[in-house]
Amino acid sequence: MKSVWLLILFITFSIVGYSQSKMSTNTSLLLMSLKHDTLSENYSKRIDKRFAVRMLGNERYVNAFIHLSDADKAYPALEELGVKVNSKFTGVITASVPVNEIESIAALDYVTYIEVGTPVHDLMDNARVAIQADDVRQGIDLPHPFLGTGVIVGVVDMGLEYGNPNFYNYDKTELRVKRVWDQQNSTGTSPEGFHYGTEFTTEDDILNAEYDTDSECHGTHVAGIAAGADTIDNVFYGIAGDADLAFVGYNGEFDGWDNISICDGIKYIFDYATSVNKPCVVNLSLGAWFGPRDGTSTFDKLTDSMQGEGRIVVAAASNEGDLPNHISKTFSSESNDSLSSFTKFSIATEGFVEIWGERGMKYTIQLFSYNIVDKKVRTYFDRIDASLEAGNEKIYSFTDRYKEGFEGEVSIVSEISPLNGKPHVTISQNFHLLIGGNYIGFTIRPITSGTVHAWVDDENGMTFTNLGINGYTSGDGKNSITEIGSGKRIVTVGAYVTRNSYTDMKGKNHNSGEIKGDIASFSSLGPTPDGRIKPEVTAPGSMVVSSISSYYDHLRSETILYKKEWNGRECYYAAKQGTSMATPCVAGAVATWLQANNNLTPEDVKSILKKTSIQDSFTGRLPEDGSNTWGYGKLNAWEGVKECLKMNPEGIESETVKPVIILSNDSNGFNLLFTQPSDHTKISVFDINGRQINDRQINGVGSGEEIPIRLEGVSSGLYIVKVISGYYSFVSKVILK
Repeated sequence: MKSVWLLILFITFSIVGYSQSKMSTNTSLLLMSLKHDTLSENYSKRIDKRFAVRMLGNERYVNAFIHLSDADKAYPALEELGVKVNSKFTGVITASVPVNEIESIAALDYVTYIEVGTPVHDLMDNARVAIQADDVRQGIDLPHPFLGTGVIVGVVDMGLEYGNPNFYNYDKTELRVKRVWDQQNSTGTSPEGFHYGTEFTTEDDILNAEYDTDSECHGTHVAGIAAGADTIDNVFYGIAGDADLAFVGYNGEFDGWDNISICDGIKYIFDYATSVNKPCVVNLSLGAWFGPRDGTSTFDKLTDSMQGEGRIVVAAASNEGDLPNHISKTFSSESNDSLSSFTKFSIATEGFVEIWGERGMKYTIQLFSYNIVDKKVRTYFDRIDASLEAGNEKIYSFTDRYKEGFEGEVSIVSEISPLNGKPHVTISQNFHLLIGGNYIGFTIRPITSGTVHAWVDDENGMTFTNLGINGYTSGDGKNSITEIGSGKRIVTVGAYVTRNSYTDMKGKNHNSGEIKGDIASFSSLGPTPDGRIKPEVTAPGSMVVSSISSYYDHLRSETILYKKEWNGRECYYAAKQGTSMATPCVAGAVATWLQANNNLTPEDVKSILKKTSIQDSFTGRLPEDGSNTWGYGKLNAWEGVKECLKMNPEGIESETVKPVIILSNDSNGFNLLFTQPSDHTKISVFDINGRQINDRQINGVGSGEEIPIRLEGVSSGLYIVKVISGYYSFVSKVILK
């Protein structure tokens, strides 16, 4: 053992004690990477990527939440240190912070806590039918169709093509994208009150900007599900096709995206909605592995504070329900027990572990290296008391691959989080070489009773394993709702399966192996650590087809189902899956609900979901407060609109009520409700090949009169109905069920 100890450098940092207690574990990890000059260049680059460190002029900056006891008194000192303030909230600001001044900022009298941003990632048709969005769109048994008219749908994402045909109005005469903030585009003017990115506010400027990045297409797919309106020769459009759109995009220039940028993006969209006096729903098909996941993070608290009447945020549950990324244990006061596990890499040899104990709990943690061939621990590291108010900071550097089995670094930082009083540990592993059979493990030992949860980040396929050793714990998918979906007012969405196969444009069939109607295997599970049931609802999230950016440079033909020409470009519709796809189904539905009642609060939306969500043979009979798999059940957009109208019978009047509304479509036909009178009227029905299958002449129709159109003998599917009178013409699609 003595020879092994000589191969490892144990480095303990002493960032000024008072300042350290005012910094999050992630902030400390960043500073440790700067202070430890023996760290590998690879590790330093990874740290920079993780925290989205970027250059502003000649200075390295990072985004941060800064908690203040007296903002007015703190601002002059912050400005002197080069801090660029972006969003302002009660007691908290978001800011761009010079990395070299972080300790000085933390030492300021009126700064109580500083948190650098944590990474955020995306979470990657018949969906409309499953949630009865087509009934909403056609206005069946409703006063008129509900398409999100007069509502803003905000999307914070990446891979956004601003001029995609799905983002125009139904007749393609107007672009519905009204605002764009490209957060990493530094070529133009930033939005008012912010100090980064470029804002585009006119249709010409938005179209000239074209897109945020060509390395992704996720945002265009998501926005198309929520609010796509490309109904011409296309069945893959979205739900709230008459809503205006506001985009916040990230173009990947600095290889990182953090929760602080997302928070700024939500505020930007809500501020725009306020300026035009419209209700707004923001879609977040995103997740973050780092944070307490109990609603006490700064992001969750600020997002909760921004919501209210006509201000709703809908977020993804995440895609970790089938991954062994979580372990937990509840210890009694008399317990001599422990919780031990190993971390395993499947893609790369770097990753992070986060451990959160219960508020007021005390425990220790000890890292060790293990060789599965020798079946023994090679090295025990320091036993760290995670309950120390001042925290701990250590880096272990491995320098001999042959003796230890690793080359690289392991860092560990602890704190008592001022956000919630919980003992919190972050472990960072970065190996540029790892010889097979070698693992890093850890053991948690309680000092007092309480529950401990631990999660790994999934970016590089890191998981928990017991290596088949008795007394060690493998990971599970429980408590797998990630940050962003964990907020107390956020509407969190899981995914179920409406499509399990498709045929691509080359005629090749693809099958997911999932069961139609059942929960998607990847859909993350509740509860949250504080015991709340999550998600609130599920929606279609398996092989959902929607638009993707035509600028995407990694296009895979096997995902493409349909393409069309638009403004000289080939535009594609592709299948994707994840709670990322389920979330905009709900956001689009909420937009139609806000049209019916523009004063809905997050609590109203959750109440509507509780009353109207579908329970079936797959969900089973759910408890009154929902389940940690299904929430309240499967989304029913149509019943939700009805519930909104009960709450607010007036609703928001449609700007242009259609002269004809399609009602009560079934396998034998449909009814036409005339909202305007007509004299000589011709009604024609065509199949999707343009063949006329019904023709009817009517001499006179009164306002409010309902005309039945019978189509016995025709197959179910999509048809076109055309009404021509002396006063108007009307064309629409109808689905015979």
